[in-house]
Amino acid sequence: MKRKALHDNTHLTLEARGIIEAGITNSSSKTAIAKTIGKDATTVAKEIRKHRIFKARNTYNRPVMCDKLSVCPHKPCFEKCEFFQEPKCNRRDKSPSACNGCEKAGKCRYDKYFYKAKTADEEYRQDLIDFREGNDICL
Repeated sequence: MKRKALHDNTHLTLEARGIIEAGITNSSSKTAIAKTIGKDATTVAKEIRKHRIFKARNTYNRPVMCDKLSVCPHKPCFEKCEFFQEPKCNRRDKSPSACNGCEKAGKCRYDKYFYKAKTADEEYRQDLIDFREGNDICL
């Protein structure tokens, strides 16, 4: 008995990437986004991780952000401290892995990641060209 194919094994299109961006903005899970576009959840997760855009935080007043700053015996805090722990953000570090649509994004002091469908598609198209180019080996 043949198993039913769950996915179409094709590349993501610009429309699918637009649905992923809208899903992130609406705080949908990766599984829900994947069901909408007919792909596996790991495909959506890899797409977001590979093509999200990093925006560094402003380090003017707080050069080092430590999660244990209030209980740390070493003041001022520095990154090589044995108690240093990078602060975690549930939206950025878990699902959906990007800050699109986050209501706290304007006031957030953490590093941010944004997913833009058009930019992701352009990067993907450029990667296809780069991967298909190669060195001609003639003997």
